[in-house]
Amino acid sequence: MQSTSQGNVQVLPNGHVLIGWGPTVPALSEFQPDGTLIFDAWFPPQGDSYRAYRFPWTGHPADRPAVAAQAKADNSMTVYASWNGATEVARWQVLAGPTPNQLKPAAAAARTGFETAIPVPTTAPYVAVQASDAHGQVLGTSPAVRSGA
Repeated sequence: MQSTSQGNVQVLPNGHVLIGWGPTVPALSEFQPDGTLIFDAWFPPQGDSYRAYRFPWTGHPADRPAVAAQAKADNSMTVYASWNGATEVARWQVLAGPTPNQLKPAAAAARTGFETAIPVPTTAPYVAVQASDAHGQVLGTSPAVRSGA
């Protein structure tokens, strides 16, 4: 590829090189030190960029975690927890209770991906989830929702 203007090069700490090809070639590429292409991305039509950089990033969404619950026949439920864009969530705690203002810890699970399914041995009518990081610090709590149990 060849760009006519506004591209950039970033040498990464591991020796890789990231190239932002500029607005005439709306793409970015990463190469190993030996020149092997290991990542290549193109912006969609109408998109462009005149610089590309790669840095560690931490997501702190402005919204709260999301929760949903599905009752099961055995007087338990599965609670689904997610928080789109939150990069530091390591663990979810499920809070359950008789009203949205009377919730207590009912179960916990390690985050398993975009959405974590958590089995909860309760028939409480309300649930919420609380996200915490690897050090146990609470990052956010969802609103309470009616569990359907």
